[in-house]
Amino acid sequence: MIDAIGDTYLMKLKAVDLLNHIAEADTQFEAICVGHATRTLVWVLESHRRISSLDADNLLVVFQSALEKRLHELTPH
Repeated sequence: MIDAIGDTYLMKLKAVDLLNHIAEADTQFEAICVGHATRTLVWVLESHRRISSLDADNLLVVFQSALEKRLHELTPH
């Protein structure tokens, strides 16, 4: 039980770290690469039944929104 709680906490930290990495990406390529890492994280969490399918979908929406915002910021105007 403690391992599951500790693992969940570490996954939350990883999710926040990935969101920060997206927000601080210097290039569109870097942001897209981190975007791929977010999908991997969600897949791992869902496949190991740490989160439900609904939570996985919602988490993907959060990551995708952050990615789209950063890509827009990095687009030359």
